[in-house]
Amino acid sequence: GIGDNALILWPWKIINGTQAGLGLWQGTQFPNMSEPISQPGTDTGCPNGCLFNIKDDPTEHHDVKEKYPQIFSTLSLRLAEIGRGVYQTKYKGGANVCISKESAYKRDNGFLAPRCSVETNGYDDLVQMA
Repeated sequence: GIGDNALILWPWKIINGTQAGLGLWQGTQFPNMSEPISQPGTDTGCPNGCLFNIKDDPTEHHDVKEKYPQIFSTLSLRLAEIGRGVYQTKYKGGANVCISKESAYKRDNGFLAPRCSVETNGYDDLVQMA
């Protein structure tokens, strides 16, 4: 695949990838602290791509890839073209230790928060980033 990425070309938005199992719908105000997210890892994301009309469906609940295959194909090609020109440095931002998304979910009472830091925080499942 081409990895986790997205492109907006109004009114269309194409999304690819699994978003690490953390794809979710947000409320009108986020974070609104109204309720925790569902258990992480249950959302499959868009591993084969999703297409949304964000003018008609601003909350991205209705994948219209099958209804508009030519638009999906055109945006997929454009996304791949843009991706060929992307330069990724080796900078890792200093965060060298991460906990699993399940441990972060438990630690943060079901809310999304950073999972990586430069120092350990006492969790047994800390993993050194590659």
